[in-house]
Amino acid sequence: MLNNNNITTCGKIAEKCGLEWGGSWKSFRDLPHCQYTEGLSIADLKSGKMIADR
Repeated sequence: MLNNNNITTCGKIAEKCGLEWGGSWKSFRDLPHCQYTEGLSIADLKSGKMIADR
């Protein structure tokens, strides 16, 4: 069953794997959201920076 405890556990694991977890966001907490940013911020992405292809 999906609940906040399970989502929090998954979010912490995602962060340890290098993902950004929406549960750590300050202005809008989005618990089930994880994303790969390669260290780029929203401002970086808006300015045209891109995640490097591998």
